[in-house]
This record gives sequence, structure tokens and C-alpha cells, in this order.
Amino acid sequence: MLVRRVLTAASLGACLASGLPVSTSAADVAAAPVHAFAEPSVSPDHGEIAFVSGGDVWSVPAGGGTARLLAAAGGAAHRPLFSPDGKKIAFVSTQPGAAGIYVLTLDGGSLRRVTHDDSIADLSAWSPDGRSIYFTSPSHNIAYFNDVMRVAADGGTPMQVLHENYVMDDAGVPSPDGASIAFVRGGFPQWWRRGHSHMDQTEIVLAHPGAKRYDTVTNGDAKDRWPMWSSDGRTLYFVSDRSGSDELWARGADGRMKQLTALRGGRVLWPSISRDGRLIAFERAMRIWTYDVDTGAARELAIAPRGLPDVVAERHLTLTNRFTSLGLSPDGKKIAFAARSRVFAASASEGGDAQLVTPRGDAAYDLPVWAAGSRRIAYVVDRGGEQAIATYELPDGPQHVLTPAGYHDDYPHWSPDGKQLAYVRDGRELHLFDVATRADRIVATGAMDRRPFGDLGDIAFSAAGDWIAYVDQDRLGFSNAYVVRTSGGAPHALTFLPHANAGPLAWSPDGTRLFVVTSQRTEPGQVAQVDLIPRTPRFREDAFRKLFQEEPRPELPSRTVPTPVPSTPPRTAPVASPTPSAAPPHRTEIDFTNIRERVSFLPTGLDVTRVAVTPDAKTLVLVANAAGQNNVYAFSVDETSTDPQVARQLTSTAGFKTDLTIAPDGKSAFYLDAGRVWTVAIGPPASAKPLALSAEMDVDFADDKRVVFAQAWSLLDRWYADPNFHGANWPAL
Repeated sequence: MLVRRVLTAASLGACLASGLPVSTSAADVAAAPVHAFAEPSVSPDHGEIAFVSGGDVWSVPAGGGTARLLAAAGGAAHRPLFSPDGKKIAFVSTQPGAAGIYVLTLDGGSLRRVTHDDSIADLSAWSPDGRSIYFTSPSHNIAYFNDVMRVAADGGTPMQVLHENYVMDDAGVPSPDGASIAFVRGGFPQWWRRGHSHMDQTEIVLAHPGAKRYDTVTNGDAKDRWPMWSSDGRTLYFVSDRSGSDELWARGADGRMKQLTALRGGRVLWPSISRDGRLIAFERAMRIWTYDVDTGAARELAIAPRGLPDVVAERHLTLTNRFTSLGLSPDGKKIAFAARSRVFAASASEGGDAQLVTPRGDAAYDLPVWAAGSRRIAYVVDRGGEQAIATYELPDGPQHVLTPAGYHDDYPHWSPDGKQLAYVRDGRELHLFDVATRADRIVATGAMDRRPFGDLGDIAFSAAGDWIAYVDQDRLGFSNAYVVRTSGGAPHALTFLPHANAGPLAWSPDGTRLFVVTSQRTEPGQVAQVDLIPRTPRFREDAFRKLFQEEPRPELPSRTVPTPVPSTPPRTAPVASPTPSAAPPHRTEIDFTNIRERVSFLPTGLDVTRVAVTPDAKTLVLVANAAGQNNVYAFSVDETSTDPQVARQLTSTAGFKTDLTIAPDGKSAFYLDAGRVWTVAIGPPASAKPLALSAEMDVDFADDKRVVFAQAWSLLDRWYADPNFHGANWPAL
């Protein structure tokens, strides 16, 4: 049974950051903002400490007090380090399009970018003379293994200092005399991980470039990080978890190891030492601490930021890409899509400025789907700790939240008549909701997943609306297609494949077949065709016999004299126009006898990820991988066609395609390609073109990050393998 805890993002964030008891309510912590301080750097004279808060670089006296803002470079700042003379600070900024190492001159405030690379560097030290900056980068190694690099403080070409193929060299720090370099070797360093495994165990090594010699400082049976030199170069300080928790250690010239701190309930992270070797600053529990080398005293600094808030102010954005969750209306004239967790609607033919549908607030909105009539959409309202299904009446609303609080309701699907909504609750129950009566009932249970592990295409109504197909996983881990009547009854399996993956799936519009994407864990995706009723096979002899059937001979021309046409045509009674009448819905017939023998695999020759069926049931439109590229293909399933059954490529762009939907006329398809809306003609000649769209919104990063934090916590809280977390109080940890 899943464990449920009532924790808001604000209260949980406060507990994690400040060590408050988990029982602290949101009201208790909402009175004052909780600031996070990280990655400190001590000035050469140990009188000042630089640190990161809110993604910016700040400075505070070494004894604590009021902090002032030093740099807000537009991206998240990381690892500020004072130069040996204290006149400059180097730091890493991850601002989009300009990530790299920056150097800030404190007297005058000039800012210079000194590295220009696709990889984000990890800053580690200045050279003793202040002319160079040491950092770690995987740019010139194999398979993203790190090298220790060096670049001039005024900019230039980065140079390799330590390089070993298939070996992680990290955190290089030169000795005060410049003769040696202490660095971390081995493992895959994961400073954020509490505890360690064999994968991230590391050792500290001394490199002597002049003598071409390496000396091992630690033996690699623990996670050792962040080496630092004393002013005389005789002592090496570092962080190690060899005692069971991350603490400060020292290794003297005599080779003896000594533990310096024994702090309980926290970890020593991101330490730095002053040039005179008297003070070490480090991060612990999102606070800044100092360690006096002479007295051995460790204490937390009281810091009050002043100057700017620690969050980015509200911004107005206009997005033309990075869209998600595309939905096409049944009339083919409108689309709905999500952009930065807001839902928008626009014209499917003209694009242009999209209309914001969802209200502002502390929630993320996703998965818009259209109802019959093309005037109403349903979508997911995600508040992190819970999800609900809501509807919106276009063009002006209002929004109605349909499902109650306290659950994770996901993957909404309208019935063909627009009267009912199917959705998945907590990844375990398939529900059917009657919009008019608000009656809600469970039609099936199983392992149906929830985002980001499942897919909207894992559920589908039959064309008549009398069955729902869905993907379920059995106790052996095999995923297969199942169906259940919307009127109730026991579910039935349609496929019995020993495959780990199944879905998305699609019904044939005539209700005679179901198409399912299925695959093993590492094998290409195949399309399985399930014949829901026995199908009479066609043989080559039948086509051969047709060659001997006599064709009707054309009539010979008449030799009789034609009757003259009268000048005035005779009056005839008017023919009454037939009154159009709605065709009764065709019931879906499924014969479950020996249905496991009526599954066949289509020879697409592709690694299929998504499938859709044209309205005439003659063509599958696929999203598939081939030759290292993801594209849209057409594949004929028309038994009367004489054309070879070969997949026909419709697109040829490098972007990842998703959310494929076929237009009602069956002539084109809509899809997302690398976050942009595209259309492509299904029949030859195929021509793909983007739909020009723009989505305007006001973004408050403070609200967004709380929702994201709550989403991450909710996934862990509800889906961890052991609901009791192996006896650990995970929020406190």
C-alpha cells in the first residue's frame, strides 16, 4: 500500500534546508523566507567569505553578518573562488548560450568570460601566482571522463594539465610552490550522494609534473573530495566519509591521517581554505560554516542577505518552441498544447498568437485533450503533491476541476461522444467519469504507471466508445494490452507477449483490429496487430484465379435512328432529397476465443515508438527510429493494395517526434518535433512544415520551483520500492 504524507513543498523545503522537525507546518515556516547558502570561498586574508545563494554570488564578513551581492550574471553561479591577491573572483555561470568560467574584478566590477565550451566546467583553484585558473572538464577526454585543465585568468586556450583516458581526474589544486598538484582520481564523483558505493569511491593523488611522478595520499576505500593545501604546503586537507559521514580530514607531512570535525546531522561540502591557511569555510545543511585551523573550533555563520531577493523576479516570456503535449481537436481546426506547464489553444491552420487557457497559480498544467464538438478540453492540474483532472470551455472558460483532492489523477481521455472521461488514478486504477452526472467508477485495476513513466497513448477508446484498451503490467514484469467494457465487466488480455514494454496503442476505426507498440528492454519497437475477430486469410491463388474471370464486354454502338429531342422537355416530378440521418454507432465485436493466436507482427523494419491509424483504416502513421534519427513514416495495412508493404518516410529532420495525431480527413498529421508543432502530408508527395506559434506568459520562478520540488518529492514518496523507506525518516534525511 502506498504511503501518503501531507507535506507541502514549502514545509518540506524548510525542513531539508534548516533541520526543522518534519512535523513543522507550512504556516510555521511561511513567516520568514528560507535562504540557502552554498559553496563558500575564503578570501586570502580570511576576512571575507564569498558564497552562492539564489544562483548569484554574495559576500559576507568571515564572522557573519549582512551579506552583499557581488555578481548576478544571468545564470546559476557555481563555486566562486578568490584570487590569491583577493582582487578578483572566478566562478562558473550556467547561463544559457554562454555557460563557462567568468572572472569578476572586485575594484571596478568588470566581468570577463574566460572559457567558451559546450561542457560546463567545474572550477577548482587559482594558480599560486594568480595568472591561471584550474578547472575540470570532459571536453578532451573519452566518454565524458574528466581532465584537469588550466586557462589564463585573462582568457585564452585551455590547456590539459592531467589527462588519462577512461580515468576521472578531478579537483586539481596546485601546491603553494607550484611544484605539485593534488587531485581526485577514480570513480564517478557524486558529491550530492550521501554515503558511497564502489562506483564513486575515490583517492587523492599528488602529481609531480617535473619529476613525472604520482604519490597516493589516500587509498581509495572511501569517497575523498576537495583537496586543500596549508600555507607551507606540508599539510593536505580534504573531505572524506571514511568515518561514516562527510567530515574534514588532514594528512600531515608524516603521512598520518587526522579527522578534524565530527558534526552530526549534516555533511561537510564544498570547502575552501584561506591563503594563509588559518580558516576553512564549508557548506553544511545549506548553511555556511567555518573551521579555525589553530583552535579546531567549527561554527555556523549567521548571514542576512541584503540587496536583492534570492529568487528571480517575475518575467514575461514569449515562447515559439519548447512546446509539449499537443492535442488536435476533432474538427481539425484547433490545437491545444502545453508550454512551460501552461495550456494554450490556437488555430491548427494559421497558428499565430495562442490563447492562454489555464489560470495562473501554484500548479503545472499538462496533457490537453479535446472532447467531441471541439469546444471543450480536459487536462491535468498538477500541484506536485496531488493531481486532478479539469475541463475548460473554450473560448472563455470557465475551468471546472472534476476529480477530488488527495490523489494523482492522470492521462485523461474523452469518450468518442464527449460524455465520459477515462483517467488513471495513482497509477493503479482506470476510472470512468460521467461529466453530466459526476458519477465516478473504477473499470479496471493494475500497474498502469504515471508520468513520467507512462504515456498518454497507453489508453484508447474504441471508435464506438464501448471498450477501453489500456496497457497493464503483470507480476512478472511483462506489459501487454488489455480491454474492458465501458459498461463494466472483467478485463481481458489481448496480447500475451513476454515483453517488458508495451504501448502506445491505437484502435482501427472500423473496430476490427488493435495495433500495439511492443518491445523487449533493449530491442527495437515492433507493431503487433491484434485481429479482434477471426479474419479470412487471402491466398495468392485467389489473385491468380481472378485473371480468368471474364470482364464484361462493352456494348456495340446502336445503329437505330436516334429519337429527336423535343424542344420543350417534359415535366417530371421533383426527386425528394434524402434526409440525412446519423448512422447508429457500430458496436465493437471481440471474439476472445484463441485471440492469442491472432497476434501478428508487421514488417515495418523500424524501431517504432508511436502508432496512429488513418480514418479509412488503410494506413498506419508511425514515429520510429532508423539510421540514428527519429522520423514519421507511413505504412500500408490495406489488404487490397498491390503496392509493396514498405514503410514510406514522411519527414527527415533530426528532432525527436512525439504526440502524433492524424487530421480528421486523414490527409495530414500533426506532431511535435523538438518542441515545435509541425504538419506533414500523409500521401505522396510528403511535405512537412512547421506551424508558426507564439505563446506569451508571465513566469514567476519562485512559484515554479516550489511546484517542481513538490513533484520530485511526490514521485519519491509514492513510488519508492519500500513504502516505509527501509525504516528511515526520509523527509528528515
